Amino acid sequence: MKAKIQNRLQKRTRLTAVLCVVSFLCVLVPGIEAQAARSLKMADGSMGSYWYSYATAISELLKKKIPGIDITITPGGGSSNVAAVHLGKAHLALSLSPTAYMGYIGEAPFKEKNLKIRQVAGLADNPFILAVWADSKYKTVPDLKGSRYNVSPRGYTSETLARQLFKAYGMSYKDFKKIEHASNRDAVIMMKDGHIDGMLGNFSRYAAYLLDLMSSKPIRVLPLEESVVAKMSRDNPGLVKHYVPAKMYNQDKDVLTFTGWLHLIAGEQIDEQLVYDITKTLIENIDVLKQFSKGTRDLTPEQMATDLGIPFHAGAMKYYKEKGLK
Repeated sequence: MKAKIQNRLQKRTRLTAVLCVVSFLCVLVPGIEAQAARSLKMADGSMGSYWYSYATAISELLKKKIPGIDITITPGGGSSNVAAVHLGKAHLALSLSPTAYMGYIGEAPFKEKNLKIRQVAGLADNPFILAVWADSKYKTVPDLKGSRYNVSPRGYTSETLARQLFKAYGMSYKDFKKIEHASNRDAVIMMKDGHIDGMLGNFSRYAAYLLDLMSSKPIRVLPLEESVVAKMSRDNPGLVKHYVPAKMYNQDKDVLTFTGWLHLIAGEQIDEQLVYDITKTLIENIDVLKQFSKGTRDLTPEQMATDLGIPFHAGAMKYYKEKGLK
């Protein structure tokens, strides 16, 4: 009996010793738990897309500049990325600002409020552009009545914004001869072949699809009315008044529209210091982001700190306030 008791005591002593060693190591090596928390998932776009390439560039920059951070890129999309961050399936994600706002308030296509998403930084503006051939009769949005028009696939942010825009003009899809829900790639082909009269969408600056159209013949970018832009921005703060520079698509003058921002969002539960470091790294290495594409070359710290409708992450806001950007 004595032997059994002594054996149990020895086992307990060894277990206690192991626990003490583990605790001691945690003291000697601060951040063991933090290191585990620095393994992040970032949701972006489909493989090979602009979003995917940009997310890859950002993740490489962050891994290079922030010690101990590791980022895994996962495919996603605008709406699904918002939900992934809200549900904790992704720590970071790229999103389009009007989409993120729709998700935050629970507006269609979202079925519930995604209240756990937070703004980190604007990365590139994506102006909403309505394009037609320059030699067509269409010069304003109301002129599009009776036309054959592509409004993006159902469920896309561009398609949702198209319906809201036409409503602001007192129009609906019923006013068109034909509405198409094709991808941008297919819409370009359809325009060139004469099957549709125009296309719209949130396009990056110097968008390849629109430049492709221009390689066939000149295009016209339809201007929006000031009152309509103001209403769209009031209804969705993720939209910002914007002028498409005349030189971008060979227009006679700058064209008024609104823009949505490709931006980085994070879950509210992500460590404040970590998001501070991420924000700091992006701002201090803005030249790296500018070199990514024509769409980012005019990016400024002020633009990156733009309020896009959803709350800022505490870590991002702390950095912006320190630098006088907020």
